[in-house]
Amino acid sequence: MIAGRSAGRGVNAVGRARVGNDSRRHRARCACQWSGRLRRPFTNVLGQGGRRWLAEKMPEFDPQAQVFVKLLVEQAEWLVKQRCELDQRVEARAATYAQAQVLQTIPGFGPLVILATLSAIAGIPRFARPERLSSYFGVCGSVYQSGQTLRLGSLTKRGNVHVRWLLSQALHHLHRKDPRARRRYQRLRRKKPCGVARGAQVRWLTEILWHMLTKNEAYRLGGKAKLAA
Repeated sequence: MIAGRSAGRGVNAVGRARVGNDSRRHRARCACQWSGRLRRPFTNVLGQGGRRWLAEKMPEFDPQAQVFVKLLVEQAEWLVKQRCELDQRVEARAATYAQAQVLQTIPGFGPLVILATLSAIAGIPRFARPERLSSYFGVCGSVYQSGQTLRLGSLTKRGNVHVRWLLSQALHHLHRKDPRARRRYQRLRRKKPCGVARGAQVRWLTEILWHMLTKNEAYRLGGKAKLAA
């Protein structure tokens, strides 16, 4: 019962991420349509200022280009509307989890990351140790062993790819807000390539998630942790 309900909620989180990617892709297509013809004063041509500028410059396009740009703008508007509706649904479903307030204390964890993470975990008691949660998300190193031969490989990446990507994106905000996380990442970067260091940070974050959810404890940012309400 819990697994089915969590799977349904996870679909909403994945759909929200895909709609966001489609929206950005349509904005890029609109920009490419006139990139070689006009100098754009706005990075986002679908904003309020960009819309006014586009209405003024539209007569300079040939009729075929005008039709194509108009279709792209209409599709982008529909995606933005759909994204707003999914944002509301994701926020409402994330609030149904009892431990959503615990994860809200982590910088970079919004309703989408919280919903995707908690729906994928489907109950922290399923994982006896933090290493098992890291393995479940595919952020632990692979091991190849045969007889006396033992070889350590890269990340397994066998877990939920969407949650793993969202956690890596949340690290950008976490590194800006938390000096401890930033120092740890910088220390890893002095020894390891960027991809290896980021993978290690994601695993570190999953272990923190296990301790927070197990103890119902808020994220420690510049002081002692407090129990979530």
